Amino acid sequence: MSDFDVPSMSPRYVLVTTARVTLPCPATSSNGLSSHDPISIVAVYVAAIRFLPEAYVCVSHTVSCRPAYAPGVEDARLANRLAALAVALADEIAEATDAAAGLTGAAPAALVALQESAAGESVDRLRLMVGLTPSGAVRLVDRLVEAGLVRRRPGRDARSVSVALTTRGRRVAARVLTARAAAVRAALAPLNDRDRTAVSRLSDLVLAELTRRRLDRRHDGDEPRGGALCRLCDFAACGRPAGACPVASTAAQSTDGRSTGQTRTGGGARTAR
Repeated sequence: MSDFDVPSMSPRYVLVTTARVTLPCPATSSNGLSSHDPISIVAVYVAAIRFLPEAYVCVSHTVSCRPAYAPGVEDARLANRLAALAVALADEIAEATDAAAGLTGAAPAALVALQESAAGESVDRLRLMVGLTPSGAVRLVDRLVEAGLVRRRPGRDARSVSVALTTRGRRVAARVLTARAAAVRAALAPLNDRDRTAVSRLSDLVLAELTRRRLDRRHDGDEPRGGALCRLCDFAACGRPAGACPVASTAAQSTDGRSTGQTRTGGGARTAR
């Protein structure tokens, strides 16, 4: 305490509180440092308040300064990290779902799609869901039939063939969904409840934007690669039956807007994703 001119200060003190406050810094600090340099400004205020004979109260405030957001640099960093995250998650999910299905390629997604949204649909409808060519879809269905996971049956007209899961196929589809969820949960393990709430909210915003973009592409005749955005989704977990799915809600709004001439996005709510 020799730096402070407090005559006759007693050596007895009571620490009441230490407050840490984080504030944004300007692009360049007063000493010329860039906002990206580690900056920590520590201000200590000592109040010598006579509160009992020969006793004083010391209040210490620590103020930390973080760099201000720099759009160009930070946006590039965010884009790169999210791209790496997307690749890593896609790899983890593919490995888990392939193992659960015992088949690779579009097979796991086809099983889930047939369980969640395309039960009894035509081969052509299934190919749109999983992003295959007509010949690729026929080969996929052949593989699934051979594995005892689906069966063919007559479609809605004489020229079409529909596809439905067998009992074994339904069990395998459930395993695929479980494996997909486990892979993502493992990646989210470091996050606490507050982090998870934030990620959930931000994911809804990004999914809604991606849905609008995909709808616009379909309206312009450009089919997005990979098929439907929800081809591997667990609809119950997403909340779709309760109207909580950001993809389905955005698609429905876009379809309604197109029908009233309010927006250029299009495609039916059923196939828009």
